[in-house]
Amino acid sequence: MVSFDKISHDWMLAHIPTDKAILRKWLKAGFVYRDELFPTEAGAPQGGVISPVLANMTLDGLEAMLAEKFPKAKRTGLKMNMVRYADDFIITGHSKEWLEQEVIPVVVEFLATRGLVLSPEKTRITHIDEGFDFLGWNIRKYNGKLLRIKEKYFKTRGTRNWVFTATETQEDGTKREITLLQESGTPIQRHVKIRADANPHASGSLIGVSSYRPSP
Repeated sequence: MVSFDKISHDWMLAHIPTDKAILRKWLKAGFVYRDELFPTEAGAPQGGVISPVLANMTLDGLEAMLAEKFPKAKRTGLKMNMVRYADDFIITGHSKEWLEQEVIPVVVEFLATRGLVLSPEKTRITHIDEGFDFLGWNIRKYNGKLLRIKEKYFKTRGTRNWVFTATETQEDGTKREITLLQESGTPIQRHVKIRADANPHASGSLIGVSSYRPSP
């Protein structure tokens, strides 16, 4: 977990591909809480409409940097993989010592150039047998077997795999299955196009009425 309280405005203005003037104004706009204005000299306003986008774009490149620093990691059995969602990410490795002594310093260096630091409260190294929580999921090996929360929520339906599925209990106690729809599953309905010259006011006769004032 990364702390964005001190994210570098200068770095974002130099690297985020958007209108620099608008981005600068947004970063310096501050926020209002209980009728009081709080300036934002550093960091990004949490809850702002583009804060998630900025967080993602600021961390882009971390995986590529790790691959550059450890080009033979997968071939030499170091088992390094990275998974990221917004400002949450996990990095796997073959040993605690290797992660502590080699991988974390690279991550810290990457973050430092952007004015970021790892959150000490939410950053830890743990063994897969102990497990960890990530995006609301608990990932852990039980007796050497990695359980996948996949079979519970993702099913195979017809020719589709990874269909997001849930079971809903109705008021009468019966259960029904709910699946996430795909656009391709919605049938096409053809509609008659309205003629360009169709105008309800063009049919029939028009009566013009002029107002006048009678002479005294």
